[in-house]
Amino acid sequence: MKTQQSGVNIDPRQISLSETSRTAEHSLPAEQSGLDTQSVADLQTERDNPAPTRSRPPATKTEFDRSTTTQRAEDLVDRLVDAEILDQPNQDGRYVDFPNESHVQTGRSRKDPISGSWTIFAPGRARRPDQFKSHRPKPDVSMDCPFCHGNENLTPASVWSAKLSEDEEAVPQSADWTVRVVPNLFPAIKPEGNTELKPTAADDEAETRLSPFAQSLFVEEIASGGHEVIIEAARHTRSLSELNLAEIALAFSAYAARMRHWRQQPGIQFISLFKNVGRDAGASLQHSHSQLIASNHLPHSVREVNKRMRSHFDRYGRCLQCDVLQAELERKERIVHQSDSLVAYCPHASRFPYLIRITSKMHVGCFEDLSVSMNEEVARLVLRSVRWLEAIIPGVAYNMMLHTGPAGDQHDNETHHWSLELAPRIGRLAGYELSSGGMINTVYPEAAADEFRHQARRSDPRHALR
Repeated sequence: MKTQQSGVNIDPRQISLSETSRTAEHSLPAEQSGLDTQSVADLQTERDNPAPTRSRPPATKTEFDRSTTTQRAEDLVDRLVDAEILDQPNQDGRYVDFPNESHVQTGRSRKDPISGSWTIFAPGRARRPDQFKSHRPKPDVSMDCPFCHGNENLTPASVWSAKLSEDEEAVPQSADWTVRVVPNLFPAIKPEGNTELKPTAADDEAETRLSPFAQSLFVEEIASGGHEVIIEAARHTRSLSELNLAEIALAFSAYAARMRHWRQQPGIQFISLFKNVGRDAGASLQHSHSQLIASNHLPHSVREVNKRMRSHFDRYGRCLQCDVLQAELERKERIVHQSDSLVAYCPHASRFPYLIRITSKMHVGCFEDLSVSMNEEVARLVLRSVRWLEAIIPGVAYNMMLHTGPAGDQHDNETHHWSLELAPRIGRLAGYELSSGGMINTVYPEAAADEFRHQARRSDPRHALR
């Protein structure tokens, strides 16, 4: 049995008598630790009056002979575990960072090799008091939900639809639909741009009064493209976990079809497909749906990621995502699941607690270029991952983000590699995150992956990682 202190593996048999005494004295009252008062007194006496022949063990990995003292140290550590002051070791004998992570060094910062962004890991912050936390009631089912079957008149006409037949084969453009895609009734982007915000004569006059240098500081351009909603079930559902495999596979087929459509449109540079589940994740409607935004504007953060991927390829002749994935597979401890073609893992510098990333082992630049069979396999793994997540944190709000290669003149299958992320929203963005652009994560990805593997073993022991 091993524990961690300041990020270093320490064998309990290395714990000195004085360290054991301090732990008993300061960490836990005798009645809570399982030690009687006399045992604590004996430990304190031995600490204050050590035997002349006893010296403090060096802080090395030396294997000590078992003795009464070391046995008592081990017993105390076991009692601390039982009292939930320390965590249970995992199947490898190592202590994990969930749920009690006070023994892990706080304040470590990790760099994401793909985005270049940094995340601070501070497990202790998960236990800070929260006066604003309240019980979340179960949402009421709205009888006039615009996404339910029979309420098609509450949305714009569909641009794509399909229905599963009795043999679960998709019938395209069916009025009696299973999955339906419609333009967003409240779009962030329109095909012709936002005509409601075109400059007025007064705006033009004010602009002319600025010096050329001042005008150069305030850059503005028309944002155009499309904003669509993918309704993933005709019946009222809240999460992907409530869909069956055939339904979610059909939804993923819709994702790919609409991505291919928008990639072919002139001027489109960027396609974002995302899903918000729960109010904390930004959802305004309960019914399970995803959104697609296609834009003539390539976001700065995406542009920077593309530069990093191109730079890595030019230097090493390999895809950055492929190299990261290979390194994760070698390290193993953050891998949640792998098959012959797909991997699910918790990234080294995860921005959110329990963030899980899914991607292909084989290099594929764009999600919409996956084969039909591969698309179905992705859908299956996403469904399982969401169910694992909801088993760990019941009722959790989460975002799903599907990252595909850029479109238009930014298209680069050589350096880009598609991925999908599930990001639970169990914390809040606050001042540090908003002021710095960095993130603080309260759960190490190694601990998150361990929890996911545990749920995978419970749900399907035949296919779970050991």
